[in-house]
This record gives sequence, structure tokens and C-alpha cells, in this order.
Amino acid sequence: MSAELAKSYGAVAIGALCASLYVSVFPQLCGIFTSARSQAQSPSKPFSTINSTRSLQVFVISFLDICHTTFIWISIWDCFISHFADVGRTDPYSIICRSIAVTVVETALLTFLVHCFFAHRIFMLSRRNWLITCPILIAATLRLGSACVSTSEMIRLKTYSGFIAKLGWVFTLGLSMSSVADILITVSLFGLLHPSRTDKAT
Repeated sequence: MSAELAKSYGAVAIGALCASLYVSVFPQLCGIFTSARSQAQSPSKPFSTINSTRSLQVFVISFLDICHTTFIWISIWDCFISHFADVGRTDPYSIICRSIAVTVVETALLTFLVHCFFAHRIFMLSRRNWLITCPILIAATLRLGSACVSTSEMIRLKTYSGFIAKLGWVFTLGLSMSSVADILITVSLFGLLHPSRTDKAT
């Protein structure tokens, strides 16, 4: 086994283990969130529509996160165990497993839901200012769209070399749009929340 191969195996294994540890913690955080929501309501008052929607969002994100980690381990098994030392594969890293392709769109969907959550909060904090919220939603939608295209083309082309040569820019566009959305959210929250902290301090 070459040094490069050993380093790749180790990096992927450590990344998958870290993802699994996060997934094991996330359901507990969801339970704490649900419990806090229940205690915030009076015993005679049912959950409001907003609280029910927020709880549904948390459940969906938790479910997608578990599915994402599952596909990661399926990819590791398929690449490193099922096809280990496969003489039919001249380059073990050239083939794109379907499970790897699916993780791309799942990651984008998770990111999209989180971006929408923050966009809604910013929309309410800014007193329904679409000028601030729309760029975030546009960037998040472009991120999700590019991930969908990337996943479908990864499944169709089946090789990293073919995908990079033809549609590598689409994948890069998705990551760029995700970064743009994160920056817009951070700047917007800082601008909207900073005055309130200043008012409380005075």
C-alpha cells in the first residue's frame, strides 16, 4: 500500500468517525429542543403552528443527517472493502459510487434548510425587508440547484475525471454560493443584532 493510499484511507476514516459522533449527539440536542419547546408552553395551551413547524424542521434535518452519515459509510465500504485490490479498476479513486453522489445533494438539502431558517429569522428581524432576505434565498437556491445537477451528472458520468472535465465548475459554483449565503447571513445578523445589544448596554 502506497503512502498516498494510506493517507487517503486514514483521512476518510477519521472524517467518517467524526460525522458519526456528531450524528450520535444531534438526536439528543433535538430531544432537548423539543423538551424546551414543551415547557415554554402552558399546560392548557397546545403547540402553536410556528412551534410545530420548527419541530418538524428539526426532525427532518435530524433524519437527513442520519441518512447522510449512512451513505458515507456505504461509500467507504464500497470503495475500500468491496473493491479493494480490484484488478478491474485501474484507479480505485476514478469511479464515483452512487452513494457518494447522493451525499452531495443531501448535504446541499441540509444546507438549504438551514439557510432558509436563518433567512426567515433575518426577514422577521429586519421587519420583512426582502432586499436583505432575497440575496440569501437566491444564493441558497443556486447552491441546491448546482448540487442536484452535480449529483445527476456524477451518476451519469460515473468517473471523477469525466465529471471534473465537463462539469467541475458546477460543483465549484455550488460551494461558492453556499459561502456567499453564509457570509450574507453572518453580516445581516451582525447588523441587525448589534444595535439591540448596544441599546441594552446603555
